[in-house]
Amino acid sequence: MVVDEIKIVQKENCFELQAEIVYGHHGNQRFNLWYRLPSELREFVQPEGSPFLAATMLPGMALGEDLFINGKVSKKLQDNLKILMDIYRCWDSRLRKIKVEFNSFKEYLFTSPEIGSFFSLGVDSFYTLLKNVEEHPSDDKTITHLIVIQGFDIPLENSDLFNRTVVNAQRVAREFNKRIIPLTTNLRAFSDKIVEWGRLLSWSGHGKYRSCHGGPFWFDTYTIHCLLCHPFPLGIASTDRSSLVHREIIVYS
Repeated sequence: MVVDEIKIVQKENCFELQAEIVYGHHGNQRFNLWYRLPSELREFVQPEGSPFLAATMLPGMALGEDLFINGKVSKKLQDNLKILMDIYRCWDSRLRKIKVEFNSFKEYLFTSPEIGSFFSLGVDSFYTLLKNVEEHPSDDKTITHLIVIQGFDIPLENSDLFNRTVVNAQRVAREFNKRIIPLTTNLRAFSDKIVEWGRLLSWSGHGKYRSCHGGPFWFDTYTIHCLLCHPFPLGIASTDRSSLVHREIIVYS
């Protein structure tokens, strides 16, 4: 599997971070993967490989294809890839270890005080927001932005639902003095053909923010043995630029 032609393409009122994904054992399949963001975020996004590593490593493991990214990738993320693969293989032994290669590494210093939280208007995202408001009303851990995504839980083709979700999220944002970041991606059009969606969801936060929060994770007793052997991998899926965290893990029997 090869990630090539990483670039930023300016659109009307927005821009896309794009890459060409070449996969299949004979390299006979191609997919143009993109993340679409508002134009005001352009200065924070560089044409680099880390977001595409997050999108392609698990499909590569599912297909048993080594991965080459023709671009720069976070040094911190690269250092943790072996651990990430071990953890994911603990959860699903069908996944295979693969080689991951890049053109070069890139290290960042945190330069942005913003903290984003994925926000779908669901129970988990409200829980994350309200607990943060309670525990960090105004400090360096205060959530500043709510990230609303089309192409994950909201299908890419359902723009009406996404637009309504953004409008309602803006009402919540005004109430709590936050800002909304709408993000659209065609990632699932690529990944759903290869790997179960839940495994990719936790990788979606690479970008502008110093840290990104997800909601609480719920596990039944069938999966607890993996958690006892390995910490949940979201933290080690962070980069030099963005830290990914969960509010907490909740276990029920």
